Amino acid sequence: MSAPLRTLGPVVAALAIAGVSGAPAASAAGAAKLRIAGGAVTATDDGRVRLTLVNGAARPARGTLRVTAGRTVVGAARFRIPARRTRGVHVPLTAAGARLLTRRRSIRAGVVARTLGARAAKRTVTLRGRSGAAGPAAPPAAPGPAPQAPPPPQPGAGGAAPDGRYQGRYAENSVHLAFNIVGARLFTGPFDSFFLSATCRNADPAYTGPDQVYPNPVAIEPISAAIAADGTFAEEGTYLTGNTPPIAWRIAGAVTGPAVSGELSATYADAYGNPCSGVTRFQAGWYGAYTL
Repeated sequence: MSAPLRTLGPVVAALAIAGVSGAPAASAAGAAKLRIAGGAVTATDDGRVRLTLVNGAARPARGTLRVTAGRTVVGAARFRIPARRTRGVHVPLTAAGARLLTRRRSIRAGVVARTLGARAAKRTVTLRGRSGAAGPAAPPAAPGPAPQAPPPPQPGAGGAAPDGRYQGRYAENSVHLAFNIVGARLFTGPFDSFFLSATCRNADPAYTGPDQVYPNPVAIEPISAAIAADGTFAEEGTYLTGNTPPIAWRIAGAVTGPAVSGELSATYADAYGNPCSGVTRFQAGWYGAYTL
């Protein structure tokens, strides 16, 4: 038996040189060529940040981009980068991310780019508000009168919902959300979006690797729904992302005085053609006068 085994040595060596035995390693090496460019990024007027992805692999890279600061989800988007190309991905800020950036003017955020069946690319970047980096601290203001409590909310159309800004949290993850109600209509503002973490399932029987079921976070905006005389609302729409398949969404709920409860659901196919769906529930309350 030793002679036949010895004859396999040149064959194994030839296969290794040809790359047969190293195919998985080559795939992993190609996936590792996706990287995120660093540096400072300034938010645009419409509440987005442009992050640069570099795909050094010999095949296109498709996946999801997620930006977080601590436990706050700052933004999420999907991407498709051609082979050996560099592309900018516009990531819409979530309501919580926009408020955090407005309050701090500059934040350090973690960026994770995930592609199916490959190691994620990670980078820490600096996000800046539209006003740029913070300047020198202003001198302390002289003591003034005690702050006044906001005026009580006034009923809107039909007496069901007071006009103004509403703030709340999602039931699944306690992430902040914000939207407007004016004239019996619920709608997102320029810096608002609804966040949903969908679940995707692999539909390709030829792919038997990891991530058969995987999460896919999406930020959906704009969203608008008419409020009926009894305080209920229900609306459907399609979020068009530009470079990826559209996302069909549905929002429904009820308004009781200055309180709102509801749920948002979405169904779509991701960049790989896999079916995705998800539902998130939320509660919110009036907290200020309406602003753009």
